[in-house]
Formats: sequence, C-alpha cells, structure tokens
Amino acid sequence: MTGWSAAIGSATLTVDSPPFYPKHYNRASAQTAPAPSTASGLSVSIVNSVVVAVTRGSALDIPLAGVVLVIDALPEDADVFSTLQSATTCEWTPPNRIVNAMAGGPMLVMDGVVSIDKEREEFRETAPPVTFSQDETFDMNLLPRMGVGVTKDGRYLYCAAVDGRDLATPGMTLRLLGTFLRDLGCDTAMNLDGGSSKRMILEGAVIDNSTTEVKGGEEKKPEILDKEKVRILRTAITMELKESK
Repeated sequence: MTGWSAAIGSATLTVDSPPFYPKHYNRASAQTAPAPSTASGLSVSIVNSVVVAVTRGSALDIPLAGVVLVIDALPEDADVFSTLQSATTCEWTPPNRIVNAMAGGPMLVMDGVVSIDKEREEFRETAPPVTFSQDETFDMNLLPRMGVGVTKDGRYLYCAAVDGRDLATPGMTLRLLGTFLRDLGCDTAMNLDGGSSKRMILEGAVIDNSTTEVKGGEEKKPEILDKEKVRILRTAITMELKESK
C-alpha cells in the first residue's frame, strides 16, 4: 500500500510518506493494529471507504473488510485529529505506477513457491465463499477453478480455467492449481472465482466446459429454471492483443 493516498475530509494521508508517514494494516497483517508509538499518535479505521473509528494514542481492531491507518506522532498544532474525527468518507488514490488491478484470493504462488494461507487472508470461518471458509476437507475438494499468474519478469500473464464436477474432469484443489501455475512459470499467482462462475472465452468461442450445476434448475434461483439456459455471468476480465508499433 506504499504510495496510496487516502483523502479523508480536508486531510490527505499518503501511506509511508510525509508529512505524517501513516502505516497501513489489514487482516493480512494481524487482528489488531499496533497502537501509535506516542500519545499524540492517531489510528483511523476505514471500511468500504467509510471512516468508522478515530482514536488518539490507542490501538484499534482491524475490521474484516477494512483497514487501519496508524500515525505514530502528530505535531501539537496539527488539526488532523479534529478533521478526521468529523469526516465520514475516505477516497483512495493509487500510485501512478498502478495501471490495472483485480481482486481475488487466496494467493496461490508467492516468490515462485506454492503458498496458500487461507487463515491469514480471512478465507476461514464465516467469510464467503463457503467453499473456502467452511471446507471441512481442508482443500481436498476437487472443484472447477480459475487462476491467474505472472512470470517474475512480468512479461507473461497466464490464465487457467480448470473444468470440474465431471467424471472425466473432476477438477483441482487450490494447491494443485497453484502447482500447475507455478509449473507454467508463474512467480506470483492468485485464485479467482471458480465453480459455476468459471468460464473462458477465446476469440469469441467458449473453450472450457461449463460445470453441470449451471444448467440445472433450482427453486431458489427461478431465473435459471429453464434447463436450456446457462448461468449468466455479470463480470469478466477481458484482454486484447495490441499490435506493436
């Protein structure tokens, strides 16, 4: 998060940057952010771009879907505390070097090593989807999967759609998917939404096999009762090949 800026009220805080050098903590860091090192320090809790708590000199629990910014010390004449205390919203601005970004998880490969830590990334207990958080098999389920990874030099991007829930193509565990992407040459890889959301289209043609459950009807989903319909996907990651000049 270094270089990210948070505009809160009339104040702008840039992570690890002057004048206040705020530190950024999410649930990947810990359950509770460390308290500021001085009594004049400040902690700000933010969830979905909304400021939910501001304290001076004390620690704050890190919210599940949010972050805590910690400023170790503030000048005596700084009015940032009163400004933040009265603010209700936060607008994040990424560093200029970020061009594209996507959300997903858990991470599958880090620094060329298959490394899956669902606890650290909050894919346990009550966090959705339940195929992660309530997986009593501890990642032994063979399921349709989607993953994306990049090589160490950033030159190649790999996207994988793994068919599943079929006798001929039972699927993969998360660890198998991570191993597969690593063996393709990925230095970093991340899991994307799988199951019935898994779909891959190349040059206008669907090249994966849709999983069995997306074609069946369910009482709770009347919009897919028609056996001929396939589940509609509302979002997609699209990539186009640019011709070199």
